[in-house]
Amino acid sequence: MLNPINERAVMSIRLIPFLALALITITTSTAYASHCPRDVGAILSALQNDKHLKKRGISKAEQFKYKNMAEKGLALHKAGKHDKSEEILHEAMKRLGIKH
Repeated sequence: MLNPINERAVMSIRLIPFLALALITITTSTAYASHCPRDVGAILSALQNDKHLKKRGISKAEQFKYKNMAEKGLALHKAGKHDKSEEILHEAMKRLGIKH
């Protein structure tokens, strides 16, 4: 039988993998969550660059569509639906020729 001090040490060692997993989850979630607003910024920036729009042959109707996609992606992000948000934002980025 272990003495109380050794028993605590063993319990602490057993907790390390769980604590590491929790830390990874928290840091990954935070980084992942901030990704969507950066994508929205990239889309809106591209939409303000007339030279880029002309080069890509993007019409006013398409510009309106991509702006709406950016707004919808941001709304989904704020609602916590990051997968759907990222899907919409990446589609707009792809069509605008923005590297991800």
